[in-house]
Amino acid sequence: MTPQSVEDMPTQVPSPEDYLHGFTVALEVRAKAEEWPEHKELAALTTAEIGKEGRKKVMGGKHVLAIGKKLVDKLLRDVETAKVNAKAK
Repeated sequence: MTPQSVEDMPTQVPSPEDYLHGFTVALEVRAKAEEWPEHKELAALTTAEIGKEGRKKVMGGKHVLAIGKKLVDKLLRDVETAKVNAKAK
């Protein structure tokens, strides 16, 4: 992780709920980018869960969204590793 300048640091410490919202929006963004068939359903569920204002907050809070994207990347890597390990057995 690279050091951040004071200007790049979040002005308010995000809550666990903020991080969860960041993860769900990041997952939705990934699903759309990779054209997963269920990406529209994910978008609808995310909006139903956090609302339009919650989505705006995540998209505006680049720090929370960036962490969400890292978590999604890690989760997908772990799933792929588990698949490979399962096939090897």
